[in-house]
Amino acid sequence: MNYNKVTLVGRLTSDPVLSKSSSGVEYCRGTVAINRPTSSTSQQNIVDFIPFVAWRQNAVFLANNLVKGSLILIEGSIQTGNFNNTQINQLVRTTDISVDRLIPLQSREETLSRRQANLNKTSAGAFLNNNLNTPNRVPQFSNLNSYAQPANSNQSQPNSAITPTNIFNNSQSSSTNSSLDGFSFDNKPKHELNTIFAETSDISDGFDDDLE
Repeated sequence: MNYNKVTLVGRLTSDPVLSKSSSGVEYCRGTVAINRPTSSTSQQNIVDFIPFVAWRQNAVFLANNLVKGSLILIEGSIQTGNFNNTQINQLVRTTDISVDRLIPLQSREETLSRRQANLNKTSAGAFLNNNLNTPNRVPQFSNLNSYAQPANSNQSQPNSAITPTNIFNNSQSSSTNSSLDGFSFDNKPKHELNTIFAETSDISDGFDDDLE
């Protein structure tokens, strides 16, 4: 004598999705979450997740009328199987409940309310993900390099003065060496430059601070 009969009461862990086999038979796979009884009231509930597969009319009914979180009663039998997982090159054994009968244990109004709640959670999650994954946009401003150091400036000189543009505009000379009254500023020590600028009335007093 053989007897293989299972009765389960639990909640769906995901929205049912209707599929078709290679021979065109409709089926729906899912999982029910069931609290395992515990001997101690202080012990936290242990949840078992039991996979099932429904075929034909049961599959269509499941996909069209139930949603994630729906409370259902399932009657069926335990079926085992196996398949070859090519990714790990290993034989994988499976255990499912083949559904013979499926009974919803909540009203249609409760199902519709739960479906709407699931949609709201999905929309809120998508909104948060989009905002978290969007990098902060930094405003772009132009003309901020008026007092920037030249690209080939010697960065190893921390006390180098910032030279304002066009202080000495000598359009008649093509030389790149800055000069004042024929006196060359190249290779002069800093204290000599300070003395020169202090004694020259043509230079604004505000530039002395830049050389200190």
